[in-house]
Amino acid sequence: MGRRKRIETARLIVAPLTEADAADLVAITDHPAIIDRIDFLPAPFGIDQARALIAADPGFNGIWRAEDRRLVGVAGAHERGDAIEIGYWIGPAYQRNGYAREAVVALIASRSDMPIFAECDPDNVVSWRFLLSLGFRPTGKAGCRPRRQVLRHAGIPWHD
Repeated sequence: MGRRKRIETARLIVAPLTEADAADLVAITDHPAIIDRIDFLPAPFGIDQARALIAADPGFNGIWRAEDRRLVGVAGAHERGDAIEIGYWIGPAYQRNGYAREAVVALIASRSDMPIFAECDPDNVVSWRFLLSLGFRPTGKAGCRPRRQVLRHAGIPWHD
């Protein structure tokens, strides 16, 4: 993604992941709560898989707590044609602290130049409600991934 940059919020730093972050990425990702929900993450998710993920798609950003520089999650902003796909996960030990909301809102604000969408499994009730609370709305269209549906962000108008 050509417009990758560091974003700072009140509590977080959202910035591109690098190979040096691979071990920390494994620590927050190799857990059934994460890899069972994200179809492109292999199980187990080890250091080689982390390095490959970082190298393969530069749209993955780490979410670090500003206070201690601890990696707590990942927020992706991937250009897909003329739109941006948002994705995220927060390590199980760091969930329910508002980190996903703070990071995803910051990513959306930083990419307000293009329509934004997400794919979500409606059975993932927590994530579905989270996206709705951020202004995403279901389109009724199937996503590219198994069991996923496309939700559009209410920001920039969508051109089908």
